[in-house]
Amino acid sequence: ESRGDIPLMEARTRTLLALLNQ
Repeated sequence: ESRGDIPLMEARTRTLLALLNQ
């Protein structure tokens, strides 16, 4: 398992939420 995938998924989720919140 690569822990590097977790931060990427968090970043994508935050970006999607930010777009939806607009």
